[in-house]
Amino acid sequence: MFTILTQQLNNLAGQSWFLEQATIFFAVYVIWLMVLGYVLALHYCSIKGKLHDFFLTVLVIGILYVISFIIGYLLFEPRPYTIGLTNLLINEPMTAKSFPSDHAAIAFVLALGFWRLDKRWWPMLLVALLVAIARVAAGVHYLYDVAAGAILGILVSFIVEKIYNNFLARLRQHLKS
Repeated sequence: MFTILTQQLNNLAGQSWFLEQATIFFAVYVIWLMVLGYVLALHYCSIKGKLHDFFLTVLVIGILYVISFIIGYLLFEPRPYTIGLTNLLINEPMTAKSFPSDHAAIAFVLALGFWRLDKRWWPMLLVALLVAIARVAAGVHYLYDVAAGAILGILVSFIVEKIYNNFLARLRQHLKS
């Protein structure tokens, strides 16, 4: 079922010049715009603790890459275009692993970073979803790759945030005494 949906998304993007360009834009460039937007939001928002939020997001991304690398090594899945299942609409990715999608994971980590800054940034979760779908439509991931990446990004974000905040609370408590 996921394979059929992957092929259908890839075929849909290939039927229209506009859809193909939108797919490429979201699959390749939007994640960089999210990074830039997050840094600008940190800079321009008058938020108490923005260094805390920035460090937490960078920490989550670093931990996420390690976890994703381990999962990709243990559960290696070739990308769909390498086995002729989809047509590649973007440049060939640097890694051969398909599962889980690093782009989807990072997009959701960044979206949650925006959301931590201000709850009004919730539409960034929709942007992250579009990045994930575009990675499937571009032919570089299966649908379950981006679903796993999104879930992994969200889980790692919440777990690391919880551990990080508990650590800071204990550190503050220790410094007061």
